[in-house]
Amino acid sequence: LNRDEERLYSYLAGALLPALLGHTFFIFLFAYWGVWPLAVFNVLSVIIWTAAIILWRQQRFTMVFILITIEIIVHVTLVIIFIGWGFGNQYVFISTMLGASMNTWVGRGTRISTFALSTLLFIGWYYYTEFYTPLATVPELQLAMINVFTSVATNLTNVAVASRLVAETDRANEANEELLKNVLPPSIVDRLKEKQGAIPNPSQTQSGGIAESFTAVSVLFADVVGFTTLSEQLSPQDTVDLLNEVFIAFDKLAEKYGVEKIRTIGDGYMVAAGAPLPMEEHAQALASMALDMQDYMEKRATTAEVPLQVRIGINSGEAVGGIVGTTKFHYDLWSDMVNTASRMESHGLPGKIQIARPTYELIKNDFHCELRGMLEVKGKGEMEAWFVTGARIGLTEKFV
Repeated sequence: LNRDEERLYSYLAGALLPALLGHTFFIFLFAYWGVWPLAVFNVLSVIIWTAAIILWRQQRFTMVFILITIEIIVHVTLVIIFIGWGFGNQYVFISTMLGASMNTWVGRGTRISTFALSTLLFIGWYYYTEFYTPLATVPELQLAMINVFTSVATNLTNVAVASRLVAETDRANEANEELLKNVLPPSIVDRLKEKQGAIPNPSQTQSGGIAESFTAVSVLFADVVGFTTLSEQLSPQDTVDLLNEVFIAFDKLAEKYGVEKIRTIGDGYMVAAGAPLPMEEHAQALASMALDMQDYMEKRATTAEVPLQVRIGINSGEAVGGIVGTTKFHYDLWSDMVNTASRMESHGLPGKIQIARPTYELIKNDFHCELRGMLEVKGKGEMEAWFVTGARIGLTEKFV
C-alpha cells in the first residue's frame, strides 16, 4: 500500500464495523416502528457493509468506496422520505464528505464530484422536508432519542477515525525523521523542517540551498589497508560483513566523541568535527577518536580470523558544508583543507595516524606527535606531516 491507500485503509478500519452494527440495529428499530421498507432496505445494507468489509480486507478500495457511497445516499434518501429530518441519519454524510476529501488515491474529479453530490443532496433533503410530510409517523420522543444516538455515534466514529489518522501521520513523520537523521546530520534535518514547515518526506526533500561555511573544522579520513585485494578472496557476504563490523565500531566512536560521520565510500570512512555544529576542540576530538580507532584495530587483529589495518589522515581549517543533490542526497564538506586531509590518509602508513601542520598546531600541547618530515603530496607539492602517537595524561576525560 502507498501512503494514500494506507490512509483510506485506516479510515475504513475505523468506520466499517460500527456501520455494520448500526445497520443491524436499524433493522429491528424500523421493524418496531412498522416502517417495513426501511427495515427491508437495512437487511440489504447489512449485506452491503459485510461485503465492504470483505473487499476492504482484499484491498479492493475502489469497489468499497463505490458500494458505501451508493448505500449511504440511498439509505439517507429513504429515511428522509419515510421519517424526515428528525431521524438525524443525514449527518452520516459528514463521513461521506470526510472520505471524499481524504481519499486522494481516487482521481481529483471523483473527489470533487462526490463532495459536490453530497453537499447538493444534503441541501436538497433539507428543503424537501420543508415542503413534504414524511410517509411514516413515529413517536417524537423515540425519534429525538434516536437522533441524539445517531449524531453521537457518527461523531464518535469520525473522532475515532480522525484520531487514528493523526496517530498514523505522527508515526509516519517520526519514521521519516528517523530515516533522514540516518542520512543527514540532525541539525540539518531540523533546518529542513523549518524551511518546509513539516517533517520532510525523504523521497521529496530538496536541499533548498542549505549551505554554510565553517572556519574551524577538522576532517578525518580512514581507509582499510589492502581491503580491495582482500575482497577478491572473500564471498560478497563475507566482504560486507567484515566491512560492516569495522564501520559499526567506528560509528560508535563517532557517537562517543560527538562528531559527525559524513560518509563511507567503499572501504573509506570520513568523519568531521566542528561541522555542521561548532565544536571548540574539534581537532582534539578527532585525534582522540583516531587513537581509539587504532586501538580497536590492534585489539581486533589479535582475535579476528582476518586481521586488518587502517591508514588515518586528519587536517584542520576552513570548509563549506551543504546538501548534495535531490535524490540519494547526503551532507558533504568541500575545501582545500578537506582535500589535504584525504591526502594525509592516502600518503600515510598502515596503522598510523598522519596529520598536517594545521592540525598539529591545534593538538601539539595535548597529544604526543612524531615528526615524519616532508612529503611529496600529489597536487600539493611538499608538505610537513606528523604521526599522532598518543594522548597526554588527562586529555581523554574531556571527550568521554
